[in-house]
Amino acid sequence: MNLLKSTGTIAGLTLVSRVFGFMRDIMLARILGAGAAADAWQLAFQLPNIFRRLFAEGAFSAAFVPLFNRKMEVDQDRTAAQKFVVDVLSVFVPLLLAFSAVMMLAMPGLLWLIDDFGQGGRSDSFSLTLARITFPYLGLISVTTLFAAILNSLSRFAAAAAAPIMLNI
Repeated sequence: MNLLKSTGTIAGLTLVSRVFGFMRDIMLARILGAGAAADAWQLAFQLPNIFRRLFAEGAFSAAFVPLFNRKMEVDQDRTAAQKFVVDVLSVFVPLLLAFSAVMMLAMPGLLWLIDDFGQGGRSDSFSLTLARITFPYLGLISVTTLFAAILNSLSRFAAAAAAPIMLNI
């Protein structure tokens, strides 16, 4: 593995992602302005990102990557690693679906909590609708993070580094 090439790939694609993210923020500010609609969007987009950091990029990745790499070392034809991924997905996806369903049902109360116990003025029906639309992002990005961890373990860094570009577009 060429460390310089891998680092350059990740750094370059991260830079492109940051540029597209900046352009996304400019467009959102232009379209939504600085009022209630922008606040509702920020609140709605904040929710799945909080749980993404906790689940997909936190404890799950910290536990999955070493176990997956250990399975890769044991078996040269990677059948043990493939079986491990299938086993993880068969538990992870239903849990994500169930968690997302529960959170979407509990969204009014969650918004009320995040909105300073209803005092922030952002927990209206528009915020609730946006939050329910954006929350399935958690499931999709969590599965994407799992596949990115697999690709990184296989020394394939470009696809995982380029994924945030698609979000920003």
